[in-house]
Amino acid sequence: MNYWIDSTATSEVNAVSGLYSKFVAFFILAVAFLDLGNYFEVLTEGSLLPKYVYYFLLIIIAPLVVNDFPSFSKYIKTIFASLLLAFVALNLLHYLYLIISGYYNQASLTITRVNYLFIIFFFVYGLNYVNRRIIGRIAFFLILLVVILQLFDFFQPGILYPIGTPGAPAGRASSTFINPNKVSESLLLLVLFSLPWVKSSLRIWLTCFAFIGIFLSFSRAGIFGWILFFIGAIIFRIFPRKSIFYFTILFLPLFFITILFCGEFLLDKELFLDVGIGRLEYALGLSTDINPDLYYAEQDNVNERKYVLIYAIDEFLNNPIFGNGAIHTQLWPKFPDNGPHNQHFLILVEYGVLGYLLVLALGYYLVKYRRYFNTVNVAPLMVGLLLYFSFFTHNMIDNLYWPLSIGLISLADIKNRRAYK
Repeated sequence: MNYWIDSTATSEVNAVSGLYSKFVAFFILAVAFLDLGNYFEVLTEGSLLPKYVYYFLLIIIAPLVVNDFPSFSKYIKTIFASLLLAFVALNLLHYLYLIISGYYNQASLTITRVNYLFIIFFFVYGLNYVNRRIIGRIAFFLILLVVILQLFDFFQPGILYPIGTPGAPAGRASSTFINPNKVSESLLLLVLFSLPWVKSSLRIWLTCFAFIGIFLSFSRAGIFGWILFFIGAIIFRIFPRKSIFYFTILFLPLFFITILFCGEFLLDKELFLDVGIGRLEYALGLSTDINPDLYYAEQDNVNERKYVLIYAIDEFLNNPIFGNGAIHTQLWPKFPDNGPHNQHFLILVEYGVLGYLLVLALGYYLVKYRRYFNTVNVAPLMVGLLLYFSFFTHNMIDNLYWPLSIGLISLADIKNRRAYK
């Protein structure tokens, strides 16, 4: 039985071979959407840094550039690549200022950010070398893999990574991501890229399957994000009416049966009560009785985040046009271990109004080329995910799956599906 939509709207062009380009795309997506660079660093206790994993990928991307340099030269002229290079130029200006001012530590970290932006530049080119349908199938496989790893990590903790690993809260599955909050972001983006290429009758079930991995992470932002994603898919008619009907028939009885027969058991489970309900109560200010070692209460403290945002505004006003430079929010003296938890504030603090205008321009371009997804209009969901998670995290630049997702969509020409064709 064929579960995939056949499409001749896209074609692989200018590749050394179809097989090699698929090989490159698979490794790029696997490293990005499983966060393997950081995962290998944790497993090797810092011996294998993420940059070495990224350098390996650059090596296997190189034949694509050499084999079809004319396409690469056209890629450089695209709006996405131009905006990314402008962002690189802004970082280099900060680097020169930091060197002149004697802030050598931040200057060194700024060059690291520049190298990372160039890595994104080449990764996006490598991904746009393959058929969109191939991207969708790889995303589908990665969804299955992440959910399986989440189940394994939840029921067999301590195998994928040592218990007590910094950044990995006990009782919350995070598989290769270490930070469980990353799981939901990655899974929702993977669902987004796979939905257009899966048979319409299976889309709702694939989305529900991904929820298993998100739920086991016990991420508030992730769970609510999935709910909004699901509602959006219904509003934009991504799920067929028949699938919604079957889902309602199966889900509602299952929900009431679970509450009737398993409600007391669920409430007696310390993990469900403390991690699920306890963390939510703490975030809403209804409870302060939370173990800081287990739940990182210092980071979850709403009042502290409020003070951080107020401090971020003050830092922004110090340099409103060009910003205070890359990595400034990791080094600022008053809250050295706590970022703004808001991507908008981070961009404004580190890159000022100029950097924020570059981000807005990229966002406009993303919306303009919203037909990347062929006949399935999931682009509004992509914009919704970006806006939603931007208010819960300040790591959208550093989490590789976000810039790669934006790059994939931004390079999709309305007529040809390839901006540099």
